[in-house]
Amino acid sequence: MFQEGIRAGTRPRIRVDPPLRRTGDRRLPPRVRPRAMGPTSRTVVPELSREMPDHSAEILAKGHTTQRGRWQRWVFGSLGIFALVVMVFAAATLRLFVFPVADQPRHVDGIVSFDGRNEAIRTARAVSLAEEGYAPVLLFSQGGDGAETPCPKASRVTVVCFDDATDNTRGEAEWVGRYAQRHHWHSLLIVPGRAQATRARLLTERCFSGQVVVVPAPEPRPPLSQIIHEWGGVLEALFIDRSC
Repeated sequence: MFQEGIRAGTRPRIRVDPPLRRTGDRRLPPRVRPRAMGPTSRTVVPELSREMPDHSAEILAKGHTTQRGRWQRWVFGSLGIFALVVMVFAAATLRLFVFPVADQPRHVDGIVSFDGRNEAIRTARAVSLAEEGYAPVLLFSQGGDGAETPCPKASRVTVVCFDDATDNTRGEAEWVGRYAQRHHWHSLLIVPGRAQATRARLLTERCFSGQVVVVPAPEPRPPLSQIIHEWGGVLEALFIDRSC
C-alpha cells in the first residue's frame, strides 16, 4: 500500500507525536499553554437578580390582603353586634311598653287608678272594674299639686281620691302601699297606662307585700317620647333608686 501511494504521487500522512519531557525517570507529555482569550471574549456570569425569584412583592401583597381581611372581619363583626343590640332593644321595648304583660281581672281588696296620659280612658276602665264588683274601694290619683283631674264617681263603690306631692308613679305607689298597709289589704288591682304598666307593677310590688294584679287601660300605642320616658323610669328603678 505504501508503494501504491508513492506511485500515485500522493504523500502519505505520518502522525508525529510531540516529544515527551523527561522528569527523572518518567516521561511527561509537553505542557499545553492555555489559549489566550481575545479582547472581545468575556466571562458570562448569570444575572442573579433577574434569575432569582423576588418574593418581596408577594409578601407585601399577602400582608395587605391579611390586613384588609382583618379590617373586613372587624367591620362585619361590629355591624353584626350592633344589629343584635338593636334587635334586642326593639324586642324589649315592644314587650315592656307597647305590649306589656297584662293580668286577667280578679276580685281584690282595692283598685288603684294611676295618673298619666289619656286620663279619661284609664278612669273609665278603673270605674267599670269597680262597678263590676272586683273591689269595694277605688283609689284614684289626681296627680300632683294643682292637678285638674276631677275625682270620679262610681255606684256602690267607695272612691278615695288623693294628690301625690311627687307627681310621679313612684310617689303614687308609695301612697297606695301605706294606705293598703293601714287597712290590712292583701291584694290590689292597678290600672296604669299602657306604657306605664311595667314600671307601675315594679314599683307597686316593692311598696306592697300582697298580690298585685295589673290591668292596663286600653290606650293606643304610646308615642316615642313616652317610651323614652318609661325607659328612663325603669332603668332608674332598677339601678339607681331601688327603694319603695
